[in-house]
Amino acid sequence: MVPVLAIFCIFGLPVVAYIINKMLAHNERMELIRMGYFSGGYQPALPPLRSAAPGATITPFRTVLEMNRRES
Repeated sequence: MVPVLAIFCIFGLPVVAYIINKMLAHNERMELIRMGYFSGGYQPALPPLRSAAPGATITPFRTVLEMNRRES
């Protein structure tokens, strides 16, 4: 019984602490986005475009959030 408890304390508790820490950070970030703040904390899933079609305009996400905040 004691070795099982020791193994859980050595390996299990740090993993549980890491998962809880990530969950709390994610919840905080989602609340900030919900309130209109965008920190850009996470890396995007896809790399940015190197070039766009001629004449194309790209609206930054922050500008869209600011426009939505002014309207409400």
